Amino acid sequence: MNESAFDFKKFIDDSKETLINPKSYFASMKLSGGMGEPIIKALIYSVIAAVFSLIWSFFMVSTVTGGLFGGAVGIAAFFITIIGGIIGVFIAALIILIISSICGGNSDFEANLRVAASLMVLFPISTLLSVFKFNYYLGEIVGLAVNLYSLYLLYIAVTVALKGKDQTAKIISYVLAGIVALFFIISMSRGALYRTGLHLGASKYQRELQQLQGDLEEVAKDMESRAGQSEDDMEYGEDRYSKPENFPAKALGEVQEHLSSGASVLSADKIQSLIDISEELEDYGEDQSDEINNVLQSHGYNSLTEYTTDMLAATSGFAAVGSLAALEELDGKSGAEKKSAEMFEMDKALKMAASQSITLGRLTEKDLYTVYENWDMLVELDRHTQK
Repeated sequence: MNESAFDFKKFIDDSKETLINPKSYFASMKLSGGMGEPIIKALIYSVIAAVFSLIWSFFMVSTVTGGLFGGAVGIAAFFITIIGGIIGVFIAALIILIISSICGGNSDFEANLRVAASLMVLFPISTLLSVFKFNYYLGEIVGLAVNLYSLYLLYIAVTVALKGKDQTAKIISYVLAGIVALFFIISMSRGALYRTGLHLGASKYQRELQQLQGDLEEVAKDMESRAGQSEDDMEYGEDRYSKPENFPAKALGEVQEHLSSGASVLSADKIQSLIDISEELEDYGEDQSDEINNVLQSHGYNSLTEYTTDMLAATSGFAAVGSLAALEELDGKSGAEKKSAEMFEMDKALKMAASQSITLGRLTEKDLYTVYENWDMLVELDRHTQK
């Protein structure tokens, strides 16, 4: 047997160990021996992911369009996934190399490429689990779980295989986890809006969602405890309900171009009306369209579309002011903290989140001030959408 031949049995064993026993695997993994092995490894993971992508794309697109078009989209997804995986492993290797260098670890590109190829074991798993995207909330939760576990594996790889400093790696993992959590919260907030507009009164499903979210929070706590985080750092979910000390006027200037030039949408009376409607609609199921329409009309809405538009503005405004406040707080941090955050583009992430929320809700500057001045009411409205 050719010693240079790729060992598929070892590939399978290594994949299992990476997922089940990462500390042991990364402690014993080879960091040299040529780039052929990690590239083949990445290719195999990419092909497996591409097969799942082909299946899901063909199923979903063909169900809607049928026939030849659905097949063409699926085949395109197959090859795009493979190409993306091969390119992605080199990009990932470069990112890991930067992180390892920051942590004082191994800065040899081949070593980091081998780590990146090993971490790609999550690529086909993530693609397989994308089937859960048929349900918006479940798909988001599963995606967050995969992202958190990938950060955990990255932390183990940097500290064990690449010999990076543990404390620095913890800080980097925490920053990256914060960015992931930020986008998850924004995504779930938008999902709550769509749920209100499209699935009013689906109380049984909502309770199941809350149970899933509770399970996920336990997973997140466990992940962060492994990285040595204190319980005080776990309060982010509730911190978003804390009213900013001052209106983030300075941060608002950075997203000024995204503000609507039209008439303002929100007012204290409108927000209170949305709260009242949300309370009344909790007792109705989605099949009770007449009752729902009567509730909306009693509060001055001629259609569900009008109500959903206002809910979108309120929810987006709440998210926008929160993101701007975080951006302004970041700007006031010490030089070292600010530099660390900017290194991982947290400032850009917050700015993008605020910009997208403003654009989505077609908000004016006056609307954002209205949100800030009536913060407690927006908190109450947000809590109602989570029930």
